[in-house]
Amino acid sequence: MKMINKIGFLLAGTALAVSISMISQKTFGVANASPVKWQLIDDISDITNGKKYAITFDGHYLIPGAYPGISPLSGTFDNEAALWESTAWTFINVGDNQWHITDGTNWIKNTYNGPGGLRTQTDEPTMYWTAAMNGASINLISSFDGNRQISYYSLEDDWRTFAGTSAGNELQLYQYIPSLESIEVKTAATQLTFPLDEVFNNDGLVINAVYDDETVSAINSGFVVSGIDTSVLGSQTATITYEGITVDYDVRVTLNGTLTADLDQATAFATAVMTGVGNNAAGHCTAVLDELNEEYGYLSSEAKGLFNTSEDELFVNARLRFAYLTSWVGSSSGSGQLLSFHSASNVSLVVVFIALGCSILLGGYFLLNKKRKEKHH
Repeated sequence: MKMINKIGFLLAGTALAVSISMISQKTFGVANASPVKWQLIDDISDITNGKKYAITFDGHYLIPGAYPGISPLSGTFDNEAALWESTAWTFINVGDNQWHITDGTNWIKNTYNGPGGLRTQTDEPTMYWTAAMNGASINLISSFDGNRQISYYSLEDDWRTFAGTSAGNELQLYQYIPSLESIEVKTAATQLTFPLDEVFNNDGLVINAVYDDETVSAINSGFVVSGIDTSVLGSQTATITYEGITVDYDVRVTLNGTLTADLDQATAFATAVMTGVGNNAAGHCTAVLDELNEEYGYLSSEAKGLFNTSEDELFVNARLRFAYLTSWVGSSSGSGQLLSFHSASNVSLVVVFIALGCSILLGGYFLLNKKRKEKHH
């Protein structure tokens, strides 16, 4: 009864450890909140396709939205607090310094040669806007008849199209500088399986950087990949870090194709049995055994000989665990019971448990084996 209680305690500890491991297996970083950032554009070469901008004049901005029959409305612009969702227009390049301007649904257009010609429509227009610097300000000039400019009309506090010499034409264009929210794997690394002791690489890996303004940029450099030790057999988690945010992907280290020395192969396999995949069999014993058998098959004949005959404590214990797991899976496939197992010293150890996880039996075996050794001393 005492032994069953001890093994039950071992099960609880194992389940807790597995639960913690599962929770911490994947990490997706979140950017810390930072002040809203808008950058004043002082050169037309800094206007970038697909970026978001506030169209402003002397503290006023052109509010995004649908304006099919009225002049676009104005709001007060605060470059430290304005949110892109309610403030920004996206500039789409359609030629050399030729821009279509949209809020994602509506496109700014010039409908006729007059102050009331500034409107929006849901279809992308054929006319475009050209940017020109005027001192420290920018003019957005229509390709439509009259080449009128987007302008703020102070008498009505709205936006219209005026001639080039009119007041309200000299705009300040602010680009929204987005914050990184998350990253994700866009294209997997070319190599996800590495022979034991081969140098790790992440060639071909491309990530998507996802920003708070809903833009996504493909990144193929500038990130760091860590967490892989190719001297350790089994599945491992590679962690990509970019600007303080992380995302994981899975890598496997295998004996298949390794050029490592025989003793190192045998040692790596024994370690995997004891502290690697062989020590995490809870709930999926058959899969663990399959993986260990596969790796055993990749050992050189000399490495197999070392594993099977060495009297080193690591190898002795690994052989016992490996044989015990093999016996358990074979016996439990039908009845769910493991009836007996003979240790290396030919001392019979009879264990009868019905419908229990193999991780408990493995732990129970080593606990009983330890007690038996203590009695011999």
